[in-house]
Amino acid sequence: MQKVKVISIEESSRRYIFLALVGIMAFSAMTYVYGINSIAKNTALRAGLEEQVGEAGNELSKLEFQYISLKSKVTLQLAEQYGFKEAKNPIYVSRSAGTALTWNR
Repeated sequence: MQKVKVISIEESSRRYIFLALVGIMAFSAMTYVYGINSIAKNTALRAGLEEQVGEAGNELSKLEFQYISLKSKVTLQLAEQYGFKEAKNPIYVSRSAGTALTWNR
């Protein structure tokens, strides 16, 4: 025959254990609700941001088209009207590997 040891918990200890478990459950429930709320807010925010990115992309396309159309209108005569001149002695940077930095003319 085996001897069994019986552990008895006092009434006041049971009450504290019960209150601790209820507190843990309440904390878990609040954390769960907060997490679901954060997910919903972030999903809505992401949808709004995706819409803004789409609008920005459309605006960028319009600006690129304007840039290309204006770029094609620039001529040598128009540049001279605005005061630009062709350089007589342009300065270039050499692509050859030299031993020192120099001005190539």
